[in-house]
Amino acid sequence: MELNPPISEAKAKDAIDLLIRLGLVKKNENGYYEQTEQFVTTGESWNSIAIENFQRESLRLAADSISNVPKSHRETSTVTVSVSRKCFVEMKERLREIRKELLEMARMDSNPDGVFQINFQIFPLTRFDHKE
Repeated sequence: MELNPPISEAKAKDAIDLLIRLGLVKKNENGYYEQTEQFVTTGESWNSIAIENFQRESLRLAADSISNVPKSHRETSTVTVSVSRKCFVEMKERLREIRKELLEMARMDSNPDGVFQINFQIFPLTRFDHKE
């Protein structure tokens, strides 16, 4: 398995060192690196510049995939809708539910053979009152 897009050997070593320090990977008895958890999630509440930067990079990779990954190997769809504030809040909640369902599917998969990035976004294209 190779990374797409590829990275240098030095960046890969730095990344592995960081993952070890964070406790996200470890060396097994055969000398291979393995994940300590099947997947990592921030959960529902987070407030971190690091997470925001990770999300920006994920979106950049998603944009690049449109040109660099064959359509048969990705799913990209975009819709623009006109909805009420109430419907917007319901859509946000539905995206959270779908994310949880997909995480459960990944947890139940006994034979993963690839790494995939899944992004969800919903954001206003018009100004509206930002009251919660």
